[in-house]
Amino acid sequence: MYKSQNKFYYHRNNQLVTDNKILSRINSIRVPPAWVNVWYSCNKNDHIQVYGYDTSGKKQYILSPDWILNSNNQKFNKMKYFFKDLVSFKKKIKLNDFELNKQNLINLLFNLLLDTHIRVGNEKYAEQNNTYGLTTLLQKHLKVDDNNYYISFLGKSKIKHLIKIPEEYNQIITKLKLRDPYKKLFHYSNGKTISAEQLNDYLKEHMGDYTCKDFRTYSANTLFIKFFLKNCKKQNNVKKILIKSIDQSAELLGHSRSISKKSYISNHLLDYCVNQFESACVATTAELVSKIWDPTSASGSGS
Repeated sequence: MYKSQNKFYYHRNNQLVTDNKILSRINSIRVPPAWVNVWYSCNKNDHIQVYGYDTSGKKQYILSPDWILNSNNQKFNKMKYFFKDLVSFKKKIKLNDFELNKQNLINLLFNLLLDTHIRVGNEKYAEQNNTYGLTTLLQKHLKVDDNNYYISFLGKSKIKHLIKIPEEYNQIITKLKLRDPYKKLFHYSNGKTISAEQLNDYLKEHMGDYTCKDFRTYSANTLFIKFFLKNCKKQNNVKKILIKSIDQSAELLGHSRSISKKSYISNHLLDYCVNQFESACVATTAELVSKIWDPTSASGSGS
């Protein structure tokens, strides 16, 4: 369906929509006024309820609340296996030396995903928007200050990031430096690089049915737990502790409090911290980790 002069029409035959249930549903959806070429779903069960184009020409979506809830539940239940499978995967990606070969570069990239919480990157966004992630970083994004390495770049939504690279990787980072500022930062023999797709393929083969995005979910929740337990020792106001912990973890991931709550930090974990505040404050990290997923979720393995 589409809207014209405050009325809705079916796109197939341009007939006016008169069904009150449909009109009530689509009128309740808040669509940004700047969107153009907006289309609405006739079916309340479709996971995409609305799509349109923002001022930059990018296609944007409004999803069904039920679909979002189900998707989030699946994402956080997946963490139950991610935590377990990550233990053995970390052993596989250990950097044993600092040679610039394909395996070492793969190991380095996964370690940086874990240690810096950076997005993996997308070639399309790098080319079209000049926004970057781990696999699309260029030489110009590498900065040196007082023998420390940093990466400075614009990420998703044009947010500026300045991330310190852990000193343990200095030796291999030094070998990655090239004179051409527009060459890829992460490369191995003869300038070959590793894409996000290659990392996802490697992950599927060596860890299980995961993607690099799962590392961000993992980081968001583990960081929140770390800050929550730390903040519990300083005050006892549950609301203030929750907000501060979400803000601190969101800052390290480079996004907002609202994005963290909506898409990254488990609602099961947040509910537990609010409803069982006293128990949560004295819980171990492992006990809070177990609150990330739905306790009624089926057992199994991500591998």
